[in-house]
Amino acid sequence: MSDKDRIAELERLLEEVTRKNERLREEDRRKNQKSTLSEYLYNCHFHIYLKLRLLPPYPGLPVPATPVDGKFYPKRLLPWRTFAHQWELRFNDLRAACAQERRFLSELDTKIIGGLFEGNTARYISDVWYFEWFAIEQPVGKILAPIWDDKGLRGRYPFADIRVKSAGEMPWFGEHIIARENRPYRFGIQTSLDGSEHYAFVFDYQHDYVLSVEHLQEALQMETLFVDVNTRVMSKSDTRQGNAQEAWQEYIASILIRVFNFMIGYGVSYGYVAAGKFYIFLYYNPTEPQTLYHHLCVPENVIEMVSFEFNEDTMLHVGK
Repeated sequence: MSDKDRIAELERLLEEVTRKNERLREEDRRKNQKSTLSEYLYNCHFHIYLKLRLLPPYPGLPVPATPVDGKFYPKRLLPWRTFAHQWELRFNDLRAACAQERRFLSELDTKIIGGLFEGNTARYISDVWYFEWFAIEQPVGKILAPIWDDKGLRGRYPFADIRVKSAGEMPWFGEHIIARENRPYRFGIQTSLDGSEHYAFVFDYQHDYVLSVEHLQEALQMETLFVDVNTRVMSKSDTRQGNAQEAWQEYIASILIRVFNFMIGYGVSYGYVAAGKFYIFLYYNPTEPQTLYHHLCVPENVIEMVSFEFNEDTMLHVGK
C-alpha cells in the first residue's frame, strides 16, 4: 500500500470514528434531555410500565374478598360507552397545552425508575402500590400540570390541582397488607381555584395474579352481575360452594362493590381498580342510582394491536 493509500485509509478511519462519536454524543444528549409529552408517555410505558413482573396465574378458586360495611348493590352493570370520547377530548386539550415543550423527565430518568422493578416480582399489594405510584400516579401528576397553568383551559377545568392521597400510611415495598374494610387504599383530592379541597375519585389496588382478563371480561358483560351474585350468596350459607364460574363472578362483584361503596361514601362519581396490568374505571351518576358504569383498560393488549413505526403518532398512541 502506498503512502497516499495509507493516508486515505487513516482519513477514512478518522472520519468514521468522528461520526461514531458524534452519534454517541447525540444519543447521550437525547437520553438526558427533558422529554416532550409524546416521548414521556412512550418512555413511561416501555421503560416503567412493562417492567412490572407478577406471579403466575392463581391455579385455584379465588379467596373470599374483604367484605364492605353496609353494602350497596347497584342493580345494573353497564359499559361506560362515553369513556373513550371523553378521554379523547381531554387528551387533545392536554396535547395542546403541552405543545412540543420539553418539560418532562428524560428517557434516562424513566429507565432508572423502571430499573427499580426490573427483575423483581410483585408478590403483595404493597408492591403494586409502589409500582402504581412510580408508573402511574407521579407521571399523571406531571402530565396534568400544564392544564392548571393554561389560563385558556380554566373555563373547562376550573381546578388548581389534583393530587393522590393515601387513606393511611404507605406500606414498605414487599410488606404484606390487608384490605381496609372502611376506606379505600387511595383517593384523589381536587383543589379548586379558591383553594377549597374536595374528593375527586377513589381507587383500590388488586394483585392481579389472582384475576385474569378473561374472567373480568366475562363478568363485566353481565348486566345483572350484582343481582345474580347477591341472590346466590343470600341463598346459601357457604359462598364457596357452586362452580368455578360462579366463584369468580362473586369475587369480581365483591371487588367492584367495594369501590362502589367508597364512591357513595366519599360522594364522588369516579373510581377505579388498579391491578398493575389492567384497570377497571368506574362511573356512577347520582341520577341513576341503580347503575354502575365500567371501562376495562388493558394497556398491553392495546399496544400489541399497533404496528410500530417510531414516530410522534406512534408515541402518542402508546401513551394514550
